[in-house]
Amino acid sequence: MAWILTGAVIVKIEGDLMTYKKKCEKCGMLDLETITTQSPRHESIHESSFRCFKCGTYQNIRIRGDQTQ
Repeated sequence: MAWILTGAVIVKIEGDLMTYKKKCEKCGMLDLETITTQSPRHESIHESSFRCFKCGTYQNIRIRGDQTQ
């Protein structure tokens, strides 16, 4: 299991893979593109970033792995 800390919305988790969409925390823009990557393990954090195409805000993405994995 993975938990969004900021900048994304999880669309689906299937086994070790998670699919998410980027989300701007300032204007609420939800990107149309989905990104599939391996879910973070244990308490590790997946980090990425993007610039919102709607408002131009630089947004960090942080997704934390579950403690119980």
